Amino acid sequence: MAKEEVSRPVRKARWLVIIVNMLFIGAIFATLVYRSDPLSRYPYGTREQREVMAERFTHQDIDILINSQIRPEQILPFMDMPGFDINNTIYYDLVAKTQTADPDFVVQFVNRYRNRLNVNNIQEILSWMSYPDVVAYFDSKNETPLSKNPKAYDFYLDPNTTLGTWRPSDLVQVQDLLSLREEAAQQWNAMKEAAAQEGIDLQAISGFVAYENQRHMTEYKSMPLAPYGSREEQLGLTLYLDGYDLWNQTLSAMEDEQYDFLHAIGTLTDQQRAVRDWLELHAAEYGFILRYPQGKEEQTHVLYQPFVIRYVTQDVAQNLKDNNLCLEEYQEQGEEHGN
Repeated sequence: MAKEEVSRPVRKARWLVIIVNMLFIGAIFATLVYRSDPLSRYPYGTREQREVMAERFTHQDIDILINSQIRPEQILPFMDMPGFDINNTIYYDLVAKTQTADPDFVVQFVNRYRNRLNVNNIQEILSWMSYPDVVAYFDSKNETPLSKNPKAYDFYLDPNTTLGTWRPSDLVQVQDLLSLREEAAQQWNAMKEAAAQEGIDLQAISGFVAYENQRHMTEYKSMPLAPYGSREEQLGLTLYLDGYDLWNQTLSAMEDEQYDFLHAIGTLTDQQRAVRDWLELHAAEYGFILRYPQGKEEQTHVLYQPFVIRYVTQDVAQNLKDNNLCLEEYQEQGEEHGN
């Protein structure tokens, strides 16, 4: 008897039935395995870690672990803390790695400020800002964005960002009621001594100004000040020298847009004019620049200030002097070159 030939559609149907049955059996097997070992699809951790996690987490939690590729070392320190939320695990881990704190504090900190945190910048913020400073900033409901890390000596503080209540950790006193960052203080003392040998008396009247003291700073029409927390005096790198007040009193008495720098220079004492001239020649040798130089008002948005100096290191100061740049122009060039 001749074997009956099976049509092509029938063959396809048979194969389809076989495949469906195999998938069904596979699904049943996978379900059984998953029930016996919910972490079967989770490739990380030791047996002991996996046992702890399997006991602690629901199937939904484990799905989050797998989908987010969260490793045991990222979650185990926090999972028994009050208020732990598995959805915040990445933030707990990033925060704790950037600035050491008890796991309980980290969980409470992240949970409280989760809506203000950004996974792309929280590490940068905590690399220069203490937890108390960050908390003070968040609790103030300040909407001004936080600055980038202000520790670099050539840092430019964008007036549209804030340092909050941050203060440098390396402040030293250079005279009564006047402090600078340590390296800036050393160079200021060296410059002051060198100037004295040439008969030039450099007298500082203001240095670092803490956030809480900025409300007491004198503001002139010719020298408007940025909002609290956005002033470079908070960096601990800026000095106001004797002559600053007289200079701005003179300018502020002039008609708007009619500022006469030659006349203002003429009102200075002989010693103040000598200080102005000496700084223009020698400040860069000690890492200082005129923060608001003449002819750069359009870039700095501040009138020429011959008695406001800023420490930026010797290399940077000499670069600015040689190329007739202000700090804003220098930073713009760095951004263009990806620095």
